[in-house]
Amino acid sequence: MRAMVVADDRTRASAIDRFLDAECRVADLVAAHPMERGDFFNGRYAPTLLKQTTATDNVGVVMTRDGSVSGRAVTVMKTIRAGRTGRDLEILYKVGAGPAGGTLALPGVRFAVEMNLALIESTGRIEVIEGAEAGRVIPLSDSAETASASVVRIHEDHGGFTLTFRIRPEGSVWHYPVRTVSRSEKGYEAIYQGSALLFVWGGDGAVPGEARIEMEIGAPRASSQTPVA
Repeated sequence: MRAMVVADDRTRASAIDRFLDAECRVADLVAAHPMERGDFFNGRYAPTLLKQTTATDNVGVVMTRDGSVSGRAVTVMKTIRAGRTGRDLEILYKVGAGPAGGTLALPGVRFAVEMNLALIESTGRIEVIEGAEAGRVIPLSDSAETASASVVRIHEDHGGFTLTFRIRPEGSVWHYPVRTVSRSEKGYEAIYQGSALLFVWGGDGAVPGEARIEMEIGAPRASSQTPVA
């Protein structure tokens, strides 16, 4: 139990930008040894609201930060737009001066976007929809890393919804449960509080100059696995 008592180094928020050492694995995040190589995960961004010029424009904000990664100056600009239906969200990243579809040379570094989600452990699961491991299902109780994927979906049967993520370019998907330690009449227990879901690129000497994450909340869909009892 002592090994499970670790302290978070930041607020458990979403759309957190992280530049991790290429040797970092999901087990390091679980143990609170993230091996950060950048100063973006807990840095301040300059926001600019996007104005609606037409009735069909989506509301949003552009957030910009000049920081450093492994001692190199890097600029991250992320645009977050909410759909007018309230059921979808788009996050567009531009990292450094890389052109659309290009790459930024950052040897030994992974770029990751972290989402922290409040789910129900026993009735939720993650499914790879498109990618090298299409059809793979990850229980929310498990820490896991996938090969490159372009579409993943969370099934939440208790809440009666799905949450679909579309990732461009495709990247690895990391997941681990976030737990707190509680004392009861049975002793100390690790209680599930939510899930950390990361979309990860790079590690091979380059990270994408532009990346896009699209999220959509939908009605339940059939999957390849029934919920865990």
